[in-house]
Amino acid sequence: MNSFNSKVLFFGEYTILAGSNALAIPFSNFSGRLVMPTDDDIPNPNKIESNQSIKKWFIYLSEQKGFNQLPNKQILLSDSIKGLFFDSNIPKGYGVGSSGALTAAVYSQYFINSTEYKKNPTISLEELKADLSLMESYFHGTSSGIDPLVSYLNEPVLVKEGMVFKQPVKLPNDIKIFLIDTGLPATTGDLVPIFQNKLHNPSLKSEIVKMAALTDQIIEAFITNTTSFAMIDELTILQQTVLKEMFLINKSLQEALNQFNGSLSIKLCGSGGGGFLLGFAKSENYEEITKYFIEKRISIITIEF
Repeated sequence: MNSFNSKVLFFGEYTILAGSNALAIPFSNFSGRLVMPTDDDIPNPNKIESNQSIKKWFIYLSEQKGFNQLPNKQILLSDSIKGLFFDSNIPKGYGVGSSGALTAAVYSQYFINSTEYKKNPTISLEELKADLSLMESYFHGTSSGIDPLVSYLNEPVLVKEGMVFKQPVKLPNDIKIFLIDTGLPATTGDLVPIFQNKLHNPSLKSEIVKMAALTDQIIEAFITNTTSFAMIDELTILQQTVLKEMFLINKSLQEALNQFNGSLSIKLCGSGGGGFLLGFAKSENYEEITKYFIEKRISIITIEF
């Protein structure tokens, strides 16, 4: 069965709920695929847990309008009973789309094959996103559908004015982008209500609107390869102020921000509250910044493609 990559949401976390655009890319450092166990397979807790989750998920999908009449429903049921599991190295609760990749894998295997879809799309991207959103909502209570869509297409995706587009992306030459491991998984469902409450707070709404507008400007600059570090730095500072409950910045990370002020920015990667943070650094200072993180035993992963 095909492997499906994780994703990184460059821009748009939370502000997409306030009407901003969003930009996400597939990230091949982490991936997963569906596996049918063989007679020689040795059961382990991860395989069993994954299979049990898929079984419960199947029951949920069977109760959803639009999924209960699909022709491959019985095949999925049969495979789940036989022990189907998701073999993945995507860390859960780290903001890189572990449930999104699983959703994409199941949708491709039992509903519309991703390879065939790319050759001959039978439904629109909007319809595809809606299907994937409904499926992934099982894991988080709500889902935009972006994570599984990026994994399914294995292409960067732009959400603009509510519409979905496949969007080629070129990383800026003068800015390095990397993941920072906080060492603690997070739960998206616990944090979304906090943001929704902020949206209804008059004293914060104007700041959120500003953050959303700045997100749109940065995404446009990113697509046209005119991104400036100053724009990103402004967004990250604003994000750390308005969404401070979502940030896990320990003493070493705060010292890094102080030491490399003007050449290092840190923002959320997904929902926050743990998992990965997304770092941006001026290329000319990246070697020094990387050395700092190594000395402080903070794990980072450079994003390249």
